[in-house]
Amino acid sequence: FAVIVKPEQSGSEINEAATAISAYIERSTGVKLPVYTVDELEDVELEPSTVMIQIGEGSYSADVAFIEEVQSLHDDGFIVAPNGHQLIITGSSPVGTRNGAYAFLEKYVGVTWLFPGEEWTDVPQKNELLMPEKRWTEEPTAFTLRRTMNMSEKYYGNIRRAWLRQNRTISASEIKIGHNIFNIFPVEKYGDTEKYPNFYPNNNPPAPGNHAGWQPCYSNPATVDVAIEHIKQYFANHPNEISFSLAVNDTDGF
Repeated sequence: FAVIVKPEQSGSEINEAATAISAYIERSTGVKLPVYTVDELEDVELEPSTVMIQIGEGSYSADVAFIEEVQSLHDDGFIVAPNGHQLIITGSSPVGTRNGAYAFLEKYVGVTWLFPGEEWTDVPQKNELLMPEKRWTEEPTAFTLRRTMNMSEKYYGNIRRAWLRQNRTISASEIKIGHNIFNIFPVEKYGDTEKYPNFYPNNNPPAPGNHAGWQPCYSNPATVDVAIEHIKQYFANHPNEISFSLAVNDTDGF
């Protein structure tokens, strides 16, 4: 038997993490794991063999070394740490902890969220679930720190945003995404085709102030050099920023 433990005070990310683990384990095994806060757990009599799945900071006691390890993680990273009948899933931020919960469900329960929507969610049926044997730490890299746009709740409701959370593509960090190429190649500066030949397809600059329906000529090595210098200058002027958007301009114009 197992229970899920969360901090006494927890926000939406931790609540979602605890609820998701309980719900998907029930769908997989038919066994519903109760969710308790730390304070509620004090009034519950548990067998010594009960596994406690502890979600997020404040749900567990740990030594200084472990606390420092958690605090050193990237905000989107997490640790899944088994210790006897204890399983800690935590991160340095609530988003990181939520990422750990969904990663646990994906790796150890086998849940996959292929596309947005319940019909694309695969939950394998299991007779038992085994505790992880080894500690698992994950932090995003340039390739795993995936972000996406086009998730407007106006058109899609919560279905797409839920899928992004389940696949760990919503960051605790402020990631720059969105159409931005027009800021790198303003026509007012590079529209002089004699000084900047072939910066635009067919050497035909768009109208000043037009931010959509055109792209720079990506095959021109000179545009690459301009983009590099622009980005370097951006970070020099904004040293606290951690990202820069290279999203193409809207619609077409290639």
